[in-house]
Amino acid sequence: MTPRRAGEPIPPRPPTPVSDPYFEVVVSEAESKRTGSDPSVQVRCLASHDRLFDVVRVMHFSEEYGMVPTGPLVIEKKCPSCKRIQSGAVTADPGYPWVNGPALGGPWRCECGKSLGYAEPVRGRIKTTCRCGAEVRVVAANAIAVASIPTRPVPSVPDTFEDGPSSFADVPF
Repeated sequence: MTPRRAGEPIPPRPPTPVSDPYFEVVVSEAESKRTGSDPSVQVRCLASHDRLFDVVRVMHFSEEYGMVPTGPLVIEKKCPSCKRIQSGAVTADPGYPWVNGPALGGPWRCECGKSLGYAEPVRGRIKTTCRCGAEVRVVAANAIAVASIPTRPVPSVPDTFEDGPSSFADVPF
């Protein structure tokens, strides 16, 4: 690369390729209520289908309400250099940063110093780069919301008033 002369315009940088995320539900919300395990989603790069990180909603059992969420979402990612699993908390409600404990905010680094991505504390958005070179941006709350979508078709239940009277005025009391 040749040095730039005074007054010469800066050449444009090539754009960073951006890929959409692909979500793979590991444990759905319905399955988590049945088994007691936490709902989790794998976030993958749509271009290469490489696994980027996992989003887990930590839940606990309440006698009044059953399984209820416990604060923030947990993000887990395996370091590409030392292979350790790193985790951190992000907000479950975009717009309200998690302040009741340690949370990811700013550059996310492994203990070995390798960059794992960038976390925005207010939105809970994670930006990370895939091995294919594409940048993937995901709001963690949107990723875990995929776990609440029913994965199996719901059987149809016949309407009880299908053969009965057409209005309540015809029902003898």
